[in-house]
Amino acid sequence: MLTNPSATRILFVDADIGLGQSFSKLARGWGYHVDVATSGQRALDLAARAGNQYTLVLADAGITDIPSAVLIDKLAASKPTPLFVLTSQRGELSHPRTRSCCAKLFSLITKPWDIDQLSLTLSMASDLQRKRREQADNLAAASLLVVEDNAEDFARITECLRSVENLTVLRAERMAQALRVLHERSVDLIITELCLPDACGIDSVQRLRERSPSSALVVCSHLNDEPLAEQLMQLGAQDFLNKQNLSEPTLLRTLRFARQRKRAEERLAQMAFYDPLTGLANRSKFEEAAGQALARARRRNTRLACMFIDLDGFKGINDRLGHHAGDALLRDVAARMRHVFREYDTIARLGGDEFAILLTDIDKHSDVNHIAARLCEALSEPAEFDDQELFVTASVGVSIYPEVAESVSELLRCADEAMYDSKRAGKNRVSFAPGRAEASA
Repeated sequence: MLTNPSATRILFVDADIGLGQSFSKLARGWGYHVDVATSGQRALDLAARAGNQYTLVLADAGITDIPSAVLIDKLAASKPTPLFVLTSQRGELSHPRTRSCCAKLFSLITKPWDIDQLSLTLSMASDLQRKRREQADNLAAASLLVVEDNAEDFARITECLRSVENLTVLRAERMAQALRVLHERSVDLIITELCLPDACGIDSVQRLRERSPSSALVVCSHLNDEPLAEQLMQLGAQDFLNKQNLSEPTLLRTLRFARQRKRAEERLAQMAFYDPLTGLANRSKFEEAAGQALARARRRNTRLACMFIDLDGFKGINDRLGHHAGDALLRDVAARMRHVFREYDTIARLGGDEFAILLTDIDKHSDVNHIAARLCEALSEPAEFDDQELFVTASVGVSIYPEVAESVSELLRCADEAMYDSKRAGKNRVSFAPGRAEASA
């Protein structure tokens, strides 16, 4: 059963009052809220009184005052729409009145019902309605930026969104205006025209994606070009919608799915580029960030530094107290590193107790030495685990672009070699790659 079946409200419709009482007792024992109606009209009255809040309707195919198909049609017109389960004798499965309901049914249960099947059906129905509510809430209270210079098209889009509660809709008529909005605030969703007065084609998607990488992005255009749509998806758009197909159901579905796809992409990126234990970047993410930083440093003629860090004494703690203590210590080390370094510095766990840091826009080597010394000091403080104090220190190696190396792999290699110089010199200290003076922590 579901963990919260009480959120499921059931309407049971059957002329057999004894069967209704039996079902009610059974379902309430499982934690559901149940109302029983002995006629179709009574079912409609209960639904109206309850404000159409039934999650599930179980209706007998043999209801006489209102045919079951008509009853289901009437209840299906309510918002939110419940799920329908038809109960029927086995011999009635092929009867026209039973078959006429099939298009709207979640399931069909034959009488006398199997308790396990009934329990599973109720659980699955509750779960499906929960997912529907979550999907409906996916846009509620969200923020949306519509980048559209055509007033009529913008009006059509906002009209399609009128049913979404607490949706904040912003408009930008030009790309420059959109970029200013995204600089000032974050948005959950972006809808953009492909041809704007100051941006056109893939340039629109690239600039929006670069400025707001966390937003779900939908292109809405009069163009009907599938290869172009595929290319835009590869550039970071979550969906492409032709304005000729613009309608409320289509737009809402497109936005919901776009947001879900964006969240799925972020989860995959988290798994692919971040260490699951510490939340720091992994080696792949570090090398990607370092490559981009190196390209910027070349263009701007600036310096950057690469630190390679190995913990002193970590293996002894891991061997003596076990991996739980080692994992707790690594998480503590990661938290301390975040406090030492700037938000835009890249901190990575390369594996085991080895870490790498990328520092950009470096003015003087003494600045790097100062930051590295602060790191050594922060990591030398004891960490607590199960009422025990754990002590480690850090051996740090540093390489500088462009003086020492000019590629990511060379920067890492030189910093690694410098770290071993720190180890050989007594640990808990900072060493620069050849040509730079060592500095004691």
